[in-house]
Amino acid sequence: MLTPTEPYARGLRAVLALLVLALAGLIAGAMVTMAKPDARLAVLLSGVAAVVLSIVLVVILGARALQRRQLRAFVASKRSMVRWAYTPQEAARIRAARWDEERADWRLQLFCLTGLAGMVGALVGLIGYLSGALDPLVPIGVGLGLGAVVGGAVAAANYAGARAERAASGPMDVVLGIDAFAVDGSYFQERGAEHVIEAIHLEEGGSPRLIIETWSHPWYQRAPLERVWHIPVPPGQIDAVRDFVEAVRRRL
Repeated sequence: MLTPTEPYARGLRAVLALLVLALAGLIAGAMVTMAKPDARLAVLLSGVAAVVLSIVLVVILGARALQRRQLRAFVASKRSMVRWAYTPQEAARIRAARWDEERADWRLQLFCLTGLAGMVGALVGLIGYLSGALDPLVPIGVGLGLGAVVGGAVAAANYAGARAERAASGPMDVVLGIDAFAVDGSYFQERGAEHVIEAIHLEEGGSPRLIIETWSHPWYQRAPLERVWHIPVPPGQIDAVRDFVEAVRRRL
């Protein structure tokens, strides 16, 4: 598993795809309501979804802007102990390996969301059937259809993003500090008990890698997030990274 890509970009693409769907539903519902007032519920639900997704979008954009500002300040500071830029060939290999790991993720996203919505539809259909008030096939079909649309939008957005990352040809930099590090646009900084570096070690051998395990649990997050960063180390940086690992371990 390679270093996780910058999370806000992935979340941003998924939310944008869902927001487009919600706005399309709002417009379609409004057009139908003109001829059939009974469709007002669809307009209401689409409007609520659009408002919620817009708020989420603003939050993601704000968090992303803050992280980018912190990353630029860290890279420009004297806090780093080790830094390097991969050669174009090394960067291409890393992006290709990342793409190989992520190229099939869209299938899981599509089928999971479709299946979950279908299960909800089946439950509603069963309740309606037992009460004698509803044909069970209707909610099952609606649930599967809605899940397929939502899952398809999220899967397509993430697949397109992964393809774009694979096709990228810009520089790929690594900057390592005692309490913070930046890898190809992703940034992590220790902050109190909410963001912590749990473990760090250097895997030496044919393909040296720096392994960093981080743990985050800010107040607004319901569950903690654990990430494992696998950072390929160029041969010329082995000694510097080894010293860096020892320095970090002394303060863990």
